[in-house]
Order: sequence, then structure tokens, then C-alpha cells
Amino acid sequence: MSSKLLLLDYPTLELREFTLNFGARWACFTPDGRILCVGDKGRAILMDGPITESLETNTKSNLRCAAYSSGGELLVVGNTGTVLLGEKFKRLNAECAENLRRVVWSADDETALIVGNSGCALMYEHGSNRFRPILGAVNNLRCASWPPGCEPLVVGNAFAEMFVPTPNVYRLRGDSLEPVAQEAKVDLLA
Repeated sequence: MSSKLLLLDYPTLELREFTLNFGARWACFTPDGRILCVGDKGRAILMDGPITESLETNTKSNLRCAAYSSGGELLVVGNTGTVLLGEKFKRLNAECAENLRRVVWSADDETALIVGNSGCALMYEHGSNRFRPILGAVNNLRCASWPPGCEPLVVGNAFAEMFVPTPNVYRLRGDSLEPVAQEAKVDLLA
């Protein structure tokens, strides 16, 4: 299986295309400007232009998202509750069996919000290396955004189990996701 990475150069708006030799699910920029791609069967590569380096993640779980904090700390999340810390991919025990889909860091780098299937939401506390459950959602959570100085926003599927319409746009208040809206056509948030 292969996939393609499309990179829109700014400010030239030149579109560059790279073919990858695995099913990539997410890409992000490293603090030094390279590209980290994660994906199926625990695969991860680091790209510097056309040069790629395979990385050993020590997992076979499908990896779904990677995010660097502003201070350069890396978190990677994936299926079956996989959470990996740092570029050595140290496995953390999130005590969650759900497929995790997104991770976003707070502006102060002290915490990261992780969201996934079946309403699974966790707050990772970087200083103590601990997780706190976030309650309030039942649907598959797809995306999260945490703008500096603002509360995090989360979106999920418009339907929970058995196709029951549920709120799917949330804001984080304390240790719970508070419903904001039910919108059938939202899946991404930036």
C-alpha cells in the first residue's frame, strides 16, 4: 500500500507531491522543518525533501496523529489506545482501549488533549506523565483544536451508536466536553 503527501508551499503556493511506500494517515512539521509522517502498522518516516528515514516506533498499531508542542515535545496517538511520547516513541499507558484519532497541545505545553472513538477524550499532563479522563461525549471524536488563549474545541460524528443523532461540536470545560451544536456536515476543525 502506498499513499501520497501533498505539500502546499507558502508563500509561493507551489504544490509538491511525494509518494510514500506505506499507508500514511497524518503528517506534521518537526520543530526543525522536516516532515514526520505516521500511519498503518506503526510505520513512521521522517522526510527532509526527497530524503526519507524510517523510524522504529516499537508498535504495530495504526498511528493516526502526531503533534509537536511549541517546546518540541512529540506525542503520537493511534489505535487500541496507543500513545507514544518523544522521538524515541516511549509507550505511555493511557488506560484506554479505543482508537485515538487526534492530539493537540495547549499553548503552554503543560497539557495535551487526545480524542478518539466512542467519546474517548483524555487530558495528558506532561509534567506528571499522567492522563485524566474527559467526560461528556459518546460519538466518535474526529478532530480537536486548541487556539492559544482559548478553550479547546472538539468535533465528532453526528451520530452515536445505532445512528442516534448526538451533539458533535464540543468545547472543553473543566474535565468535561460541553455540547455546543449538532451539525451533520462537520468533521474537521482548525
